[in-house]
Amino acid sequence: CSSCGSENEFPGVFCKTKDADSSTDVITSGFRCTNPDCPHPEQWGEPSHFACLSKIMNVIDLMVRRHMAGCSQDWMQCDDPLCGLKTRQISVVGPTCLNRGCNGTLRPVYSSSKLHTQLKYIATKFDQDHAISRLRMGDHVTKKELMKNLTARDKMILLELHEMANAFLDKSNYNWVESSFFQALFG
Repeated sequence: CSSCGSENEFPGVFCKTKDADSSTDVITSGFRCTNPDCPHPEQWGEPSHFACLSKIMNVIDLMVRRHMAGCSQDWMQCDDPLCGLKTRQISVVGPTCLNRGCNGTLRPVYSSSKLHTQLKYIATKFDQDHAISRLRMGDHVTKKELMKNLTARDKMILLELHEMANAFLDKSNYNWVESSFFQALFG
C-alpha cells in the first residue's frame, strides 16, 4: 500500500474480512488496503484508479517475466533426496542422473505446466465471474449484492487486468496443439 507502507497479498476481486464488532463477514472491493489503520485505503493508497492500475500491471508483468525466466533456464534436479544434483546438462542416455552411483532421475525444476498453472492463477485473480461464483458457493448472497461492492472504475480495472492476464495465457502454447500436427500424424 502506498499510503501506509504495508505489504499485503492482492486478495483478488473481493476481500472478505471479519467485522471486529459483530464478527460477521464483510465483503469489500479488492482494491482496498487490508490494513485497518490505513489513512487512505482506497486504490491501495494510490492517488487515482489509473495509478493503481499501472502499479498492478507492472507487478504482474514483472512476476510473469520472472516465472518465464525460471522456466526457460532449463534447470534439472535429481529426484533422489540423497543426491540433489542441480544442473543444466542432460545425459545422452536420457533423464538419468549424472552423478556416479546415483540411480535418480533428472526432473525440470520449473516446468511449463507449472508456468501455465501460475498464469491461470493470475488470470482467475481478476475474473469477476469466477470470484462471484466462489463467494456465492459458501455464502448465500446474490450477484447483485456482491457487485455493489465494486465501483464502475473497479470493474474497468478488473477487466483490463483480466485481459492482460489472458493475453499471457494466449501466448502460452502449453494447451494448444497445432492442426498441422494432426495432418502430419494422420495424413
